[in-house]
Amino acid sequence: YATIGPLLSKVGVNVVGADASQSKQMRAYFHHWELCIFRALGDLVQANLRSALQCMTDASTPLFSVDVVLSNPDVAISPTASEVHQLLSRFFRNIVESLKSFPRWAHGTCELTPPLYSDGQEEPIIFSFYDDVTREERILELVNALDGVIYGMFERCSRSLRQWRKFVPLWQLERTHTVQKFAARRPGSVQFDSKLRF
Repeated sequence: YATIGPLLSKVGVNVVGADASQSKQMRAYFHHWELCIFRALGDLVQANLRSALQCMTDASTPLFSVDVVLSNPDVAISPTASEVHQLLSRFFRNIVESLKSFPRWAHGTCELTPPLYSDGQEEPIIFSFYDDVTREERILELVNALDGVIYGMFERCSRSLRQWRKFVPLWQLERTHTVQKFAARRPGSVQFDSKLRF
């Protein structure tokens, strides 16, 4: 990306003759190419978000697995739902934040805007395509769709975990005492079998 500006300057030198990077005659030309880059970056982010959405909604190929563990008195997943949510959010945020790597050109030129350092801030301010692309409706719709898919995934997971609550009496029993009490009655094999099936 950083080499596009110098290439356009060389084209400008052949057209205008002098240093074309800030030539008034070349402003429309530079603006055209910046707009092309903007659209291309928007298309790339859109394609990546669509691909992520398709992966999240495709039930035939799991993206990851979680372990269901007995955490007396309840059933839980490991890693926790909040850890999975943070991981997925970071992944999708990184897709969009990758745009911060592409600084904008200074107005009317094809020169990259330098980072601006503000008093009291360690991080420089970089004018990039991030702010403009993230305001586009097509990107916002995909981000919202991904949020909805993640929310639905956690709802289904919670529903599945709630189904295990009917078995709470099984793991809350004091096993040793219960087995001794049952064995003291001298049950037959049919009674043992029915007890094991419970």
